[in-house]
Amino acid sequence: MWNILRLAWASMRYRVSSVLFQGVAITLALLLVFSVYRVHDCLEDSVARALGPADLIVAPRDSELNIVLYATLFVGTPRHVLSPKLYEQLRTHPDLDWVVPVSLGDSLRGFRVVATEPSYFAHLGRGSLPIVPALGQATLQHNRAVLGANVARKLHLQPGAEVVVSHGVAEDSSHLHDRHPLVVEGVLEKTLTPVDDLVFIGMDAQAALHKGDDHHDHHDHHDHHDHHDHHDHHHDEPSYSAFFVGLKDQAKLFQLSRQIQEQALEPVSAAIPGLAVKQLWKIFGFVEKVLFWVALAVALVCGSSILAFMIAGLHQRRQEAAVLRAAGGALWQVSAVFLCESLLLGFGCLILAWSGGQALLLAFAPFLEKKMGVYLHLGWMHHVDLPIFLGALLVFVLSGLIPALMQYLKSQRAGLGVSS
Repeated sequence: MWNILRLAWASMRYRVSSVLFQGVAITLALLLVFSVYRVHDCLEDSVARALGPADLIVAPRDSELNIVLYATLFVGTPRHVLSPKLYEQLRTHPDLDWVVPVSLGDSLRGFRVVATEPSYFAHLGRGSLPIVPALGQATLQHNRAVLGANVARKLHLQPGAEVVVSHGVAEDSSHLHDRHPLVVEGVLEKTLTPVDDLVFIGMDAQAALHKGDDHHDHHDHHDHHDHHDHHDHHHDEPSYSAFFVGLKDQAKLFQLSRQIQEQALEPVSAAIPGLAVKQLWKIFGFVEKVLFWVALAVALVCGSSILAFMIAGLHQRRQEAAVLRAAGGALWQVSAVFLCESLLLGFGCLILAWSGGQALLLAFAPFLEKKMGVYLHLGWMHHVDLPIFLGALLVFVLSGLIPALMQYLKSQRAGLGVSS
């Protein structure tokens, strides 16, 4: 077997220019498949990780998908606010284990500000792990702010720094809450979720920021920034954008979702995050189909390219086959040389494509993280890579078997001389 591999390698070196051009085309095609599937898988993983362990998200009446988008991925804004009375109703509900309020509507130099309670960090971490500060602390006491890892890094802020937040979510907002500056008390550990791009303050701090603000001034900024009025309630009491809810009994999930919507003191929706994400992927289900057909087309192109390359060389290599037969090589050994060439070419292209894909992902990872919130998993082997490897190798084997069989039949008919 070793001699056959050596012969196949020597033959490919003799035809290095044609092999090189063929290899470049196949490598680029495989590189596309590796990169697209890895980014798609990481996008799904980023969304799932961002959802956190909340069982329900109670928010002003809206579609489940929209609620999940603005409450967990911080895309968009809610249309209305919820009252403290509803918060108290949920807190005292016997079937709810915990309730974490959030209020949106402000920003710090383009980064969203989330008003909440310290229980946010305990209940809404990754899986069962809490969100903990890497520097300082996260008490959310009055006039204090806690920064996500990316916020602190990009704005060059440390615990003890003073910051001024602005009304609205636009980066160039001119409505600054400069009468109530906040002091950074902590920086959170990196979580690889949207939390890294958030600024957290306490509910009392938010109430202080908006206390005394002119009501009409708020509406002016609402029109300018396309931001919904989150502060229609009296400024001396908090208003909420959504509540994250954990249940005592998971079996009552659908029952409690319906019950909360029917019995709440105000119009609300109790969104189930997992179902909302399924709706999201269903909307973009065509992406899955496109990826499948792209991968299939690439496989066919790669296989056809190798097949055409090998068949085209059969007539030109008749003397090579004749020499091998004259030197005592069996028919199957001569044919095996063709198969090994196909496998060597295909496996080499796979390694180059995978390595190139890793390099591309490494280069574009900061951009995807910053602009899209997609955190790429860079490692030795990802679970989407193995099926691509095995599927491509199968195509290469089939592409090599056909010319190998053709050469075997031709040599068997011709004997020691290879007919033209």
